[in-house]
Amino acid sequence: MWWMLGLLACAPKEMRPEGPVMASETRASFVGSASTAVYTGPSTAEVPAIPALPWGAHYDLDLVLVSTHPSWNMHEYAQVSTPTGAIWIAKDAREPAREQSIVADLDDIHGFMPELPVPRQAGPVVVDDRSTDKRVDLTLSYTNVDGEPVVVDYRGPRPHTRVRRRNGSTMGHSKQVVLATLDLPKRDLARRASIEINGEAVPLERLAGVVPFAMALEQTQGGLASGAFVTQGVLDGFTTVVMGEDGPRALQWTPDATGWSSSSEVRTLSVEVREGTQEIRALQATAWDGEQPMVRVVFEPALPDLTRPFEGEVTGRFVIDTNGQEAHAVGGYTATSTGSEGRLALRPEAPWWVADRAMDVVTVVQGPTTLTTRAVMVGETQ
Repeated sequence: MWWMLGLLACAPKEMRPEGPVMASETRASFVGSASTAVYTGPSTAEVPAIPALPWGAHYDLDLVLVSTHPSWNMHEYAQVSTPTGAIWIAKDAREPAREQSIVADLDDIHGFMPELPVPRQAGPVVVDDRSTDKRVDLTLSYTNVDGEPVVVDYRGPRPHTRVRRRNGSTMGHSKQVVLATLDLPKRDLARRASIEINGEAVPLERLAGVVPFAMALEQTQGGLASGAFVTQGVLDGFTTVVMGEDGPRALQWTPDATGWSSSSEVRTLSVEVREGTQEIRALQATAWDGEQPMVRVVFEPALPDLTRPFEGEVTGRFVIDTNGQEAHAVGGYTATSTGSEGRLALRPEAPWWVADRAMDVVTVVQGPTTLTTRAVMVGETQ
């Protein structure tokens, strides 16, 4: 174990996890208190202005390989728990942009976590699993989104070595479409791993120039997703229609004790508001079998109601907790509203791998029961 820890300590900065971005005493001050907005009129809509959709994903087992392929960088193979059994998802990141795509053996691949704006395709992910309780031993094959057959062989311990600093680097993946954080409690290097793409063996990158870059992780990811969507209905029940490349995908929202929630087979998204208002205190995503959120974004003070006009600019802060771990990211926000149009600028500040995932949001009231929202990643603005 110690030689492995030494190698990981010598890994490039972009893959080394860190700790919380603030002290627990400071984190405790983020409670979603009343917005400081000075409203100049009533709400112009009967539906809430949700600025961006929360998302989260938990992997009990996530196999990560970094190849030297000229078109691909990182390859991930994540086992995801569902009420009907575990499924495998293959994720490939392009080189050099590191835009991720996913392949899964699901009939409704586009309805699976529709809040995530990532390229995806349905197809067999065939796994010959020879693993035991303590060891991973499997061969996995699928066809990636470019139509290339891929075969991966992985052997090594299941993730069991605890990571002292769990705030994991996103390594630039999918920064074009999501504000993302991750929690990394356990990881272990492979004993043997290989990848074949389009019939050719592809060498793996080497950590510290010594061992192939292949490891098994336990991991939880989450944050806020960009995209365009339409919200229609009234406060006691409404629909968000996400405009995906494959066509529209709907999320149904219903009232709950703290605001509204939208549930699918694998997760529940939640919008928490201040009682009696449409000021958003927090956004979160919880796995179907989870007791704690995979991700929770808390605003201090609460986001103002973007469907009401208010004076000037309203500023505040936000913090992101991931898998119960506090303060994996922090940033500031600025909001304005004329009542018919609301604008929100989210500016992450730390850690460094989140700081280049700034997001701008524009919400337009089209009528009492219809809002259109566009959340766009604008990159580093500092």
